Amino acid sequence: MAAAAEPEVGEDIVADALGQLGDRRATPWLLERATKAHPSQRSAILALGHLNDPQALEAVAALLTSTAWGIATSAAAALGEMGDTRAVAPLVAAYRRSLDVANRDLAHATAAALARLGPLGVSTVADMLQSRPGDRAEILRALARFGSEANAALTAALEFEEPSLRRLAAAALADRDEPPVEVALRARLDRSDLHVVSSAYRFFLRHLDERTVDALLRAKVETGFGSEQADAFVASGHPRLVEAGQAYLCGVSPERCR
Repeated sequence: MAAAAEPEVGEDIVADALGQLGDRRATPWLLERATKAHPSQRSAILALGHLNDPQALEAVAALLTSTAWGIATSAAAALGEMGDTRAVAPLVAAYRRSLDVANRDLAHATAAALARLGPLGVSTVADMLQSRPGDRAEILRALARFGSEANAALTAALEFEEPSLRRLAAAALADRDEPPVEVALRARLDRSDLHVVSSAYRFFLRHLDERTVDALLRAKVETGFGSEQADAFVASGHPRLVEAGQAYLCGVSPERCR
């Protein structure tokens, strides 16, 4: 059995190397292994992504429908690597399927690929927030991977009734400083939405005033706190936030008392 396995391992290595070399003359060899059950199938799929040969796009996109989830997720990764916007429609279809079957690995892979392909897929994914309310958490995680083209959908999600969904949207917006994002997050601050304040703490730490400090400290008490947030409070340099952050860190890890 061991002797029979050696060529399979070797073909994995060959497929990886061909993808890195970028010579499209390898496309037929890789397609033969990518499109049929084979020990090196996933390596061949990913190598086709590196080659970025338009002739391989249709065959790789067809693999998104595979019920072997590792094959489907590899196909999504390869399509994201290719960067061809013709892959948007099959990736969106695969993303829907990932929600249907509750396969988070495929959801993450297809969302990551769509994000690499630019704004074309974002409106379709954003529309699912209304058409698939039961999947809103996963859809918000997908939208977090997009750039500013997802801001409108994420800021709209700050109005959702469920605190957990508002927190996901706020966390996705925390590192964005576009004016519409600032307006939306400050509106939630005005409404004393401590779930949003807590999850978007990085944003509010960049826009500190005493009212924001008060809200951050209330959010710490009412919605919970963690070491990452405590470190950020300390790094802010604001005396009240430094005190709160150090007190938390000292409580959970005495060696960090200072």
